[in-house]
Amino acid sequence: MFVRPALEFQLAHGLTDIGTDYVLPVRWPSAEAIETHLEKWGDLAKEFLHPLEILLPSKWRNKSAEKEVLTDLNTILDELIQLNPELKSVDYDRTKFAEVWPVLQGVASGFNTDDINYFLEIRIRNKTSEGHEIERSSAKNKIYAKILLVYPAEHHQHLQDHFIDHMNWIASPQTVQNVQTQLDEKIRALEDAAQTSAVDYVTARREGASRNRTL
Repeated sequence: MFVRPALEFQLAHGLTDIGTDYVLPVRWPSAEAIETHLEKWGDLAKEFLHPLEILLPSKWRNKSAEKEVLTDLNTILDELIQLNPELKSVDYDRTKFAEVWPVLQGVASGFNTDDINYFLEIRIRNKTSEGHEIERSSAKNKIYAKILLVYPAEHHQHLQDHFIDHMNWIASPQTVQNVQTQLDEKIRALEDAAQTSAVDYVTARREGASRNRTL
């Protein structure tokens, strides 16, 4: 099943600049078409890489297959970078399938460049720590709590049923902060509206009482 979690989360909560809907080369009718193409190479890669994890930095046993795959994937990425200059900020090694493949999948899935770089760092290059994982989990829990504040209680089950009550992807600290900031703005707007409504209600009651005394 093809999913674009960051873009779906962004749309569901009325946020901006969380996911990225990249411009695609003409030969690719949709992001899902690129994803399907990647799956073909993913199945092939399993024949040459570690059977349990195709993204491990293992050595390919078939060099001609490795060259064919990398040539194809890098060609697609070069086309995408030409149409989306922001992708130049993605730091990946063109000679490693273990980095090229997830970058292209990240683009097809609509992840922003910060998130793609972050995924490479903590999942492919394994540059993370237990404390960092705890901090990331804590940040996501805070976002979940903020989301529940934005919506009435009767909508919470709907959010859970459609998996949009959490950030269901590996988001970079920059993206997490962006989401928190935008949700905080929504919460403040709701609080201001509630306060204005309460003031208007009290004012209306006082004006009504005043008119009654005059009568």
